Amino acid sequence: MKIRKIFAATLFFFSLIPTFAVAIDEGLYTDGVRYVSVLKNKDNLVKFHLLEFDINEWETFSGYENSDGSVTFFSHSDDNSARWNISTTTEGVKAVRELCLGEDCDGGNVELSFDLYLPDTGGSFSGQYQSLAMQNLIIHQVGNKALSIELFQNPSNSNEYGFDILRWDLVDNTLVLGSQIYTSYDDDDTFEGDVIATTSGSSNRELTVTIDNCVVSADAELTCEDLEEILSARRIF
Repeated sequence: MKIRKIFAATLFFFSLIPTFAVAIDEGLYTDGVRYVSVLKNKDNLVKFHLLEFDINEWETFSGYENSDGSVTFFSHSDDNSARWNISTTTEGVKAVRELCLGEDCDGGNVELSFDLYLPDTGGSFSGQYQSLAMQNLIIHQVGNKALSIELFQNPSNSNEYGFDILRWDLVDNTLVLGSQIYTSYDDDDTFEGDVIATTSGSSNRELTVTIDNCVVSADAELTCEDLEEILSARRIF
């Protein structure tokens, strides 16, 4: 009887110990082929961008954090609709397809694992932006460096996607363009110059782009001031 009481008391004690949710970190994850960008806002809404460079496609998903730190979101394609749950692992994140409706669902639960590739250290630049020239611009700030990912989808052809990935240096709260890492666009020699970016406004909503020593090509229809105007962006997430 005494052992039972001790056992019951032990169970009750451990039931009082809180379990801590492990939230998904912002940053860039990869499984070696695909990449996943993760951004979060103050309302615990998490946005995922799945980047597949080998087939030149990207998708975006979003969902709120659950009490355990995981995120539930839904995907819809020509083949099926599915419910996914994504949670943390020791190496990164794991996405599990819990329910599937439609074709190509015979495999049951599908599990995908992604390792953390670039942890977002936070800062005034991390987030998602839009401008006249850019439909979707994602910036991950990593220490004194930053990675920008521009995502394009042709409004006239939803199956046509584009990427442009740039590396930036952070100098005195200013991003200075370093080099181009990857692009799916044709070479664009519209202008030459030193591109810098700064943030301003409430919650750093404004991303102002300046082109120092700007020189436009002879056949360009835009001035340097026009280029700065259409590249400057506003934060949307």
